Amino acid sequence: MEQQARRCPACKRRQGYVVEILGVLILAGIVAWTAWSGDTPATPLTGVVPSIPPPPAPAVALLPDVPATPATPPQPVPAVAAPAPMVSDDFFHYASATAGHPAVLPVAPSPPPVISAQAGTTHYGDTQFLNGASGNFSFYVAEKRPDPRTGVNSFFRLGLAGREVPNAHPETRRSMLSEFQGNYPVPQSGCGPTAILDYLIWYENFGLVPRSTKVADTVVYKRQTFDLIDRTIGQVKGEARNPVNGTNHLEMVVAFDRIMQDLSQGRVRLGFEIKPAPLKDADLLRVTTGFRAGIVSVQLQDPKTKSLLGYHAVSVVGEDTDGVIVLANWGGYWAGRLVSRPDGQWFIPSDPKNASMKIVALLTLIPFTPSQPPAKVGP
Repeated sequence: MEQQARRCPACKRRQGYVVEILGVLILAGIVAWTAWSGDTPATPLTGVVPSIPPPPAPAVALLPDVPATPATPPQPVPAVAAPAPMVSDDFFHYASATAGHPAVLPVAPSPPPVISAQAGTTHYGDTQFLNGASGNFSFYVAEKRPDPRTGVNSFFRLGLAGREVPNAHPETRRSMLSEFQGNYPVPQSGCGPTAILDYLIWYENFGLVPRSTKVADTVVYKRQTFDLIDRTIGQVKGEARNPVNGTNHLEMVVAFDRIMQDLSQGRVRLGFEIKPAPLKDADLLRVTTGFRAGIVSVQLQDPKTKSLLGYHAVSVVGEDTDGVIVLANWGGYWAGRLVSRPDGQWFIPSDPKNASMKIVALLTLIPFTPSQPPAKVGP
């Protein structure tokens, strides 16, 4: 031990050289192996996917601390209202709360229907309907035909026997649409044909009568159906509607009945009744059963001046046993109640942004299957 510790400096240097040489050789071997293996991948085993090392993280420059900026909350996209129909200053401009429809809506003046239900007179009540036959019938229909005494086209009220068409699925009434008259031609006087449209779409799509058109596009289908109604009304009137010449009860009844006859090939007709205000809750409940239709003539009240404005037609969608009525009007559904006031009966909407409406009359339409041809007209 002691002798080994006392080796000469030369031996020590030689031993150091040996160690250094060995280190250099080992290092050279490592470099050679690295150069030889390089990027050449090893042959993978069958069925084993070689692992791929993750890419190196990108270099990130160190930045001074910056206070975090709070995220901006998403901003709602502003709703774009549909363009309002062109109206003249003579029409009532009413700011409707109905979403998605123009805020300025017109109501066209039309002759007020003054109706009383007296039978056996020359006319049906105080209307232009001539009584075509005396006696009691299950249903009364309306037709416009030449008067055999004068040859002039006149409105006739004709009695028919028949049976009301049942509705096996009365819950489908809740599927009734409320079409907006501003989406159709001549909207200033379009409340009448639009009210018929609400019901005809329901009738055509829930089995009462075949569809008048087979197009699949909903917008085109509704427009073509409206055009059919409007064209038929024009035939009954003897002229097309215009902004100041709307549709009255007589024309609506005759036109709607003609359409139902054509679509059903005569198997379905519309019996009608007209009752002036005041109405009872039972009257409205009665028109919400089966396939029956109810169209209410009203006068809107200007919310600013409180004056009565033009006559308007709305469709009855439903009424519950608590007296809450739902009307289809201007593309929306207006809920409210009948209220008696010293100046008459009113529909007071639950939503105060909707206009109050004075009740004028209720037109009831009852689909039925006739069991005989119409009674003879004239003497």
